[in-house]
Amino acid sequence: CCTETWQYLVDTCECGTVQKWRGTFRLDRCNRCNRRLDLLEGTPVEKELREDLSLVLGLIDPDDETNKTAMSQLPTPLSDWNGGLAFELALLLLKIVPDPYHLKRGYQPTVTDRKAYTKALSQVANLLRDWPHSLPRAIEQAVVRRSSNKSTSGYTGISGYLPNLESELVPDNVKTEIFSAL
Repeated sequence: CCTETWQYLVDTCECGTVQKWRGTFRLDRCNRCNRRLDLLEGTPVEKELREDLSLVLGLIDPDDETNKTAMSQLPTPLSDWNGGLAFELALLLLKIVPDPYHLKRGYQPTVTDRKAYTKALSQVANLLRDWPHSLPRAIEQAVVRRSSNKSTSGYTGISGYLPNLESELVPDNVKTEIFSAL
């Protein structure tokens, strides 16, 4: 979503093509017909999510001032990182928020999933603000939520809640910080 207009980016063109956005060269044009997507009306982001989304999305905002504002809301040691690393941590925490979302690396959320993804991203902001104290509490609550659902009951270990911790894609200091918080 755009943090200036607070609208979801238009990801489906009038020609029916869903945008892949694998590159960021021309987000304002359709990948297939070249129609200007920036002229189409976007759906507004829910007002109650905007403040928390400002923090999470500000971590990767190219504007230095926006990035500094977001980073200033984080406790040490997260505030000493660069925004990209803090955003990596945010993505790892998506499965343990009250309304979890499982983001598959390399895939963008579908049109129907974007509100769930946005809500989960906004909920991650509170975990980041109260780091590291928020992590054990969030995992405990996730275990309780999952165990109360018969189709997902059973503790599968930490990887069921914080997936990909052993992945080479996860920066080492993000892994280290998670393990030290536990």
